[in-house]
Order: sequence, then C-alpha cells, then structure tokens
Amino acid sequence: MKTTAAVMRAHNQPLSIETIEVDPPKAGELLLRMAAAGICGSDRHVLEGHFPGAVPTVGGHEGAGVVEAVGEGVQGFAVGDHVLQTFVGPCGVCAACRRGQRTFCTLRWTTDGTLPDGTFRMHGADGSPIGTLLGLGSFSAHTVSPARNCVVVPPDVDLACAALVACGVSTGVGAIINVARTQIGDDVAILGAGGVGAAAIMGAVVAEIFHGKHFGTIFGTIGFTALAGGGAGPWITGILHDIYGDYTVAFVIGIAVSALSAVAI
Repeated sequence: MKTTAAVMRAHNQPLSIETIEVDPPKAGELLLRMAAAGICGSDRHVLEGHFPGAVPTVGGHEGAGVVEAVGEGVQGFAVGDHVLQTFVGPCGVCAACRRGQRTFCTLRWTTDGTLPDGTFRMHGADGSPIGTLLGLGSFSAHTVSPARNCVVVPPDVDLACAALVACGVSTGVGAIINVARTQIGDDVAILGAGGVGAAAIMGAVVAEIFHGKHFGTIFGTIGFTALAGGGAGPWITGILHDIYGDYTVAFVIGIAVSALSAVAI
C-alpha cells in the first residue's frame, strides 16, 4: 500500500516527506494506521547519527494508532484495536526476559532498519528498502510493527496521550517504580521537569497505588537546563546536601528536555 512518511535520507538534514510503499504484515506483525507520534530527544540523536540506525529510514518510536491488519500467528490483537508502540519488544524467552528484566531483552530491538526477521517493510518509489526505526517507524501514516512492540489501550483513551506513554511517560514512571524502587517513606528529588522528569513526578505521586500509602515526602523539582560533564555527580550531590541536609534522597534524575507533547498524524 502507499502511504506518506517523513524519511531520513541523510544525517543532519531535514526529513523528506515522501509517498512510500508499505508491505503487508508478516507473521507476528501488525499493520498500524498511526494517529499520533511524540518527538523524543532520542529522535534527534538518530537524526544526528549518535544512535545507530539505517539510512534511509523512517524514524519515530513514540507512537499510537489503530490496527488495520494482523499478521499470521498474532494473538491478542484485532483489526480496529487502539494500540501504542513500545521501543522495547521483549521476546519473552531469553535469559533477561526469564529473569523478569524484559527491558534488557537481548532481542529487544533492531537498529539496521529491518524487522525481526531481517527484512524491510518500507520501500521507496523505486523499490529500494527504507528502514523502520526500532521496528516502529512512527513518523509514517502507516507502518508495520512487531506485535510484541504493541500494547492495546482502551478505545476512549486519546491516542495523542497514549503515544506519550510509549516512551516518555513509561521511562519516567518506570524509573521511579521499577528502577529506583522507591519505598514508602523515601524522599524523592527529581532534577529537571522536562518530559521524562514530569513523568517521574507523576510516578512518585501515583506510586501510592502500588504501595497503598503516600510516600513520606515528595520534594518536587529543581530545574536545570544543563548538567556538567564528567564531574556532574559530586556537583549534584553537593547541591542536594545544601538544600536537604542529611535527608536520604532515594531517587535523582537529571533531564533537560521539552515538555511532553505529541502531534497528530
């Protein structure tokens, strides 16, 4: 099928809006009609060549849309389902997945623009392959993604909001709940209230749902537009001690990015 996508033809150059071809989904995949996509700082890293990726490629990894076709063997999804994409697609069988550390799945993503089977789903007008970033390609009106990278959301959820959960919200909330494992009574300091920082604040607030009680103290945020280089650790520690004295700070995150937002596709 033909669709419209923002294609990265070269690093450090504007994206090219093109009509491209998208193949039907293969086994284990979904064809999505995208409704919204966030623009994450990591997308800039891809454009600048700091994150490995194919050229040309369709970027975007923070998206949400509607299922238009279901590949062979896919269970739990149906045409018409509203879904969000996740940039980590755990295989469920590797050692990390078996330990419950699905974020560290050894097969969590591909960086060469192919889908997990090693082939491309997007092609230019001349038939040449176009990569799909992390198997997602959110910057396209239609894309094919592995079903394991998709999560069904209720149909009444605004897909522009669902798109943000795909990366920014899950990163900030997950950092509080799953990585820092903040406990009842811990004091929480979050440096920077950009997209991920704001999500971390939400994580600290809603963590009572998981623990059954409020945290002892949520200090709020300290806004930094930049952090020092290699010496940032001691510098931040000194600032926290000056502000909070001998309080135990269970979680610190330094983020300097724009506020959470998503655009309709």
